Amino acid sequence: MINLETLFENHFDNIFISDNNLQKFAGIHLQRLIANNPGGVFTQIISDSAPTYADFVNAISDEDTHFAVQQGLTITVKNLLQQTKEFISKSEGTIRGTFGKKSAEYQAFFPQKMDEYWQANLSNAELLLERFKTNADFYSAQLGTTIRDGAQVLLNDFKTKRESQLKKKGEVKDKKSKSRTARTALELQLMKNLHFIAYTFPGNVDLASNYFDQSFIHRKHQKKKTE
Repeated sequence: MINLETLFENHFDNIFISDNNLQKFAGIHLQRLIANNPGGVFTQIISDSAPTYADFVNAISDEDTHFAVQQGLTITVKNLLQQTKEFISKSEGTIRGTFGKKSAEYQAFFPQKMDEYWQANLSNAELLLERFKTNADFYSAQLGTTIRDGAQVLLNDFKTKRESQLKKKGEVKDKKSKSRTARTALELQLMKNLHFIAYTFPGNVDLASNYFDQSFIHRKHQKKKTE
């Protein structure tokens, strides 16, 4: 005898069932319900399932679109960070040649040598570039304006693109929350359908395949190799 409490669980709330597989499973289930609706017994759950399924499909599609844009922006910002590092590395030679490596001016630009810049990440790059640009501006009389102007262009570009990336990241988080809500609604509707279909055909286990293709929700296990 099974534990009856398991009948009350949400069996579709499973980390091994991806959004895409749940979409395929629910879509096929809905079509099979429509095709196998004797006497209209399933008309109500079809009406309940269709908009719930559509909301989920729209939600994950919207999330995926925003995530793709975010990934593109992230690549753009990372490329810009690499350009910044290379620009500062090239400028280091001019600064060293102008002031000397042990000078106070050189230390103002590179308090931790070039390592600090090479190890920069998206979180601290703007702060480091801001400092570099400020020093380039302060010593522009000795260095000229090329380094100052180049640093200013990179700083402006980085700020703009980093802001866009972070904004899109927040939007993706919001879309993820909405798709999670839509998924939960679909999972619960599928559970209702499962129970109602089983109630309609008690004991007819073979009829389950008429309404559900479980291949999309079963966790695949690797077969053990035998000698």
